[in-house]
Amino acid sequence: MSYNLTRLEDGEVLSLSNKTYNEILQLSQANGWVPDGTTLINDSEESDTSWDCNDYESHNGQIVNEFDAEDISKALKKALETGQVPSELSQDVKDFFEWLSIDNEFKGFEIY
Repeated sequence: MSYNLTRLEDGEVLSLSNKTYNEILQLSQANGWVPDGTTLINDSEESDTSWDCNDYESHNGQIVNEFDAEDISKALKKALETGQVPSELSQDVKDFFEWLSIDNEFKGFEIY
């Protein structure tokens, strides 16, 4: 199974294996990212108040906001610049890092 991440601004999808996505989240946290929390929008286009905002790993269409996306990007940039990214993960981290922003703006993404 894999994660399909959909950028909110333009709908561009990035697919990552479960293992890679989880390693990227761990790498981000190790480099200063503090999760802001996800939201889940229900069928009536309102936020689901029963949602566990700490859930970044289920495939439910939860939303990572623009501030969280920017903080993940900063953490990954630090990891890349300081050589903390394992070689087998390097290209995926670079792809995710580049995908997170459009012209240095962060709009967030959905997780499927």
